[in-house]
Amino acid sequence: MSIGRAAVLATFLALASMRGLAADVTANDMNRMGILYATGTGVPKDYVAALAWYQRAAQSGSASAMSNIATMYFHGLGVPQNFEETVKWLRLAVRQGDATAQNRLGAMYEDGLGVRKNPREASELFGLAARQGYAPAMANLGRAYARGIGVKRDETHAYALISAAVEIGVLKGDREAALYELAALSQRLDAKQIDRAQADARALVVATHSKQVSAREEDARNVYRL
Repeated sequence: MSIGRAAVLATFLALASMRGLAADVTANDMNRMGILYATGTGVPKDYVAALAWYQRAAQSGSASAMSNIATMYFHGLGVPQNFEETVKWLRLAVRQGDATAQNRLGAMYEDGLGVRKNPREASELFGLAARQGYAPAMANLGRAYARGIGVKRDETHAYALISAAVEIGVLKGDREAALYELAALSQRLDAKQIDRAQADARALVVATHSKQVSAREEDARNVYRL
């Protein structure tokens, strides 16, 4: 959806809400409305309004909205910062199989924010997201395997996961950290281990590409998903 269309949707939803005409508005529409208010796109930036729309979307079952509410509590946007509430909302999204929420909740367990620190639980959550082809989770899981945190140390598997994550795509800062980790691993692995890890990485990239194609086909059927 273009920014122009999104702005039109925002105006319509606001008017519909005030007039009690929003019965047919979907969870995706409500989550989109929250994003528009959170980013100030087409409407004045208003975190309180954003949270209200996210909550309505979450009540209608939107995992993305649940994750967005978690973001609000994590950063203290429109609400006091509260890591326990962050965890609560991430768990709700995780129950729906949301890969982003799985990875984020894993990070909360890894750092002990809002929950007791639990490296094994963190690695399990990273694994759930990684199996869905979510690159940041692959990188996090690879780092866990590289250091034996929450899992049995396996540097070859770590190399494969991190290499695949870099190929699929992660944010700039995460990419730099991943490349540093790969350089360190390459110093400890022999040529045969690296060859095997690179082959495994290619297989992960191919498998992830297939998942992404399926997701795009699903997006086409549903117009958009957030």
